Amino acid sequence: MQDLMSALCLDDSPDCDTAYHRQVRLLAAFVPSGGVAPPLTIGDLGGIVKALPNTAPGLDGVSARIVRNIWMAAPRELHLVYAKCVVERVFPKVWKDGRLIVIPKGNDKPLTDAKAYRPITLLPVLGKLLERVMLRCAPAISRGISEYQHGFSPGRSTVTSLRVLLSTAKYSRACYVQAIFLDISGAFDNAWWPMMMVKAKRGGCPPNIYKMLVDYFTSRRVGLFIGDRVEWKTSTMGCPQGSVLGPTLWNVLMDNLLRLPLPEGVAMTAYADDVTILIESQTRAGIESRA
Repeated sequence: MQDLMSALCLDDSPDCDTAYHRQVRLLAAFVPSGGVAPPLTIGDLGGIVKALPNTAPGLDGVSARIVRNIWMAAPRELHLVYAKCVVERVFPKVWKDGRLIVIPKGNDKPLTDAKAYRPITLLPVLGKLLERVMLRCAPAISRGISEYQHGFSPGRSTVTSLRVLLSTAKYSRACYVQAIFLDISGAFDNAWWPMMMVKAKRGGCPPNIYKMLVDYFTSRRVGLFIGDRVEWKTSTMGCPQGSVLGPTLWNVLMDNLLRLPLPEGVAMTAYADDVTILIESQTRAGIESRA
């Protein structure tokens, strides 16, 4: 169990930092200036609660259905809790513990290999509700994400990403179109928290939500339950696959890659961490040169 946890829940290692890494950590430590996010209204919270998806509950067993019933019975009390989190800039520790579920990928790797499994974290619904509140209070974080990112973006999907690939190949005036597929190994598990915080800050994250984000990344734990045994591990990096903030923060982290200046005849499209580079040319030599 310990070996599986170590392989799936990676550790940030400051001992390996370069001068660049130290600079990013220093930048992440400073809270941005500017006006705070507006207070959370009871109407805002009601809209978020009613739209909660029926996902699996966390360790506390509280489901989205239970939360909606709480809202119907005591909306003002529930609003007071979440509004106070925003005002006091905290993410309660009780909502940070997640249950790690490992799902076989079916990639023909031996079951003794940790890479044969996909980690999913079951988080408390009440905590995921607060994550949605953070996104509602700081919409600028995800605003302006590159149009080439089709993952976790409103109005975009695997279908829209595929259409870009097919239309480029079909309607290109060039004789050749080459596709290079890039897959970042363990992308979500390796996402570096200091860089995500710096990118969120540059995206216009208000100072009170930024402090909540700092607290969100503090003292997080995941537990792997097998039979009557449990193995706990403190998280120091990665986007929990199952969180609400994770996909948005990943898009923020990836955005600079999709904005790189590309030569003529070269385009890029992405779905989450899967990136495709399309190269057009009239000659095979041109394809090789641009590639």
